[in-house]
Amino acid sequence: MKTAVGDASRLDLPSIVEASRAETGLSDMGEPDILPGLRVLIDALVNEANLHPSGVDAQRHSLIGHLSNRLRINDIFKRHPEIFKGEIRGPIVIIGLPRSGTTKLQCMMAANSALQSLPLWKVLNPAPMGATPPGGEDPRIALAEKASAAMREHHPDFYAGHPMNAREPEEEVWMEDLVMRGWNPCYLARVPTFEAWTGKQDYSTWYVYLRKLLQMFQWQDGSPQKTWLLKTPEHMPHMDLLFKTFPRATIVHCHRDPVTTIASLAALIVASRRMFSDDETSADAGRFALEHWSKNTQAYMQQRQLLEKQHRFVDIGYKEITGDVTAAIERIHAAAGLELTAEARTAMRAWEANNPPGKHGRHKYTLESVGLRESDIRAAFADYLERFGKLI
Repeated sequence: MKTAVGDASRLDLPSIVEASRAETGLSDMGEPDILPGLRVLIDALVNEANLHPSGVDAQRHSLIGHLSNRLRINDIFKRHPEIFKGEIRGPIVIIGLPRSGTTKLQCMMAANSALQSLPLWKVLNPAPMGATPPGGEDPRIALAEKASAAMREHHPDFYAGHPMNAREPEEEVWMEDLVMRGWNPCYLARVPTFEAWTGKQDYSTWYVYLRKLLQMFQWQDGSPQKTWLLKTPEHMPHMDLLFKTFPRATIVHCHRDPVTTIASLAALIVASRRMFSDDETSADAGRFALEHWSKNTQAYMQQRQLLEKQHRFVDIGYKEITGDVTAAIERIHAAAGLELTAEARTAMRAWEANNPPGKHGRHKYTLESVGLRESDIRAAFADYLERFGKLI
């Protein structure tokens, strides 16, 4: 079994917890308890991920950040129980295989000021980190811009595939780490023990917490009257939990050929893991992408058959997203019972014009580079292709 190349003693749960408490001056993380999941993750990072020294430091910094955020959020929850009286409007939830056009659709729709979404700077630090100076900006924005600039400079291959801009909407999936539910660590490092543990967990924990987070955000912003716009492919196998939590949700499913999406995703996973380890994990990245997303899609297909009888689903093909997507956005608004104003159309078209394909570099990938075969992918997604093949 491999061990971390860096100083693994820095990945020690007690010292990480202590550091987060020292950073915030707080001690109560509230519920749910995330320490069992952290123990599993830290053990996997130390014994399986083969992190290089800067990878160890980055992972430690990230874990301290998760706990510090939990402490700040729980402090707000305790001091302001009125937060939980807030009604969640919608949400409109964009799903689909990763790399299927979900980001473009989310960013264009978020240009509509009638919707509320989660910019990267809020996703990275959901709770305030100090007062905003009069006439100035929230200090979390500068932190996110610094992180985004570092990503562009030091990891251009990742940034080309998934640009992360401080002021633009990002996936709520990044906040799953606040409750130690979700697969984010598996994208960032080879951690098979944590991967196995995560697959056995109850995800209702995450959806309960997500609702609380959205209530907190709109309480902070004074925007409960706006419909939420969310986007996370990882919602796909949990449609039952999503509708239980948000019964008035409108699901927007973006469709693209899984042969393309899985190859592209696996290459992005390789780029992600290179931030933390020098190990060549291309084949494992391909395996994880195919296994994880074929399972997610199979679960989704089974649930959708039942749930679409009483809930709203809007299907959009990749060619629509890369072509004249305005008509598709109009269908989404109609399904959600919302008006698409002329001002919103203008703002969305402006975003599209300012963000052409390849703006941040070309994301390169092949099936062979990640140890995948087209026939295996098509077999794994046979049911999906049978139903939605005309849309890809």
